[in-house]
Amino acid sequence: MIPFLQRLSEVSKNYPNRLAVVDHDGQRKTTYAQFNDYSSRVASYLKTLGFHKEDLVAIKLEKSMEYVAVQMGVIKGGCAFVPISDAMGKERIEHVLRDSGAKFVFDNTHWEKAMECQPLPETDWADSNEHDLAFIIYTSGSTGMPKGVVEEYGVYRFMAKGTAEEVLEPYNTPDDAIRFANVAPVTFSAFT
Repeated sequence: MIPFLQRLSEVSKNYPNRLAVVDHDGQRKTTYAQFNDYSSRVASYLKTLGFHKEDLVAIKLEKSMEYVAVQMGVIKGGCAFVPISDAMGKERIEHVLRDSGAKFVFDNTHWEKAMECQPLPETDWADSNEHDLAFIIYTSGSTGMPKGVVEEYGVYRFMAKGTAEEVLEPYNTPDDAIRFANVAPVTFSAFT
């Protein structure tokens, strides 16, 4: 299991009632236990549809807990994701889907179906290696057509080491004082 998923598993077990995601302008709060359950249901759903390592799943949901849970479910399944947003416009979305080769668009309808699945057990989470395809983010297209930037699962290790490790270590304390605001659009690499 990649360290990123192992960390989620540990936090979910050690601090199940801590807040994982706060969205809808602070009106909705999702605990780590809930978040882990939701993302495991997404992974299970993708498996029932026949998805395997490095298969591309386009995610077309509003920026929300559901979006983040689908991203995590894709990771648990060892698949790769392509973020898309209505803000991109129809023409750009069509280009991204065609160019990436994503054959599946995970939207609200699929979210509802995924929540009917049993959660994928942790023992069945994918054991992706650092060179497996993780996601494709498309550039703004300011110099012409948007281009896909391919990232491997190894990027999660670098993100944790480079940006989060020093900040997250205090999360192992009894209080629950750490919060991060994610203001980036889902189609921007900083969101990931």
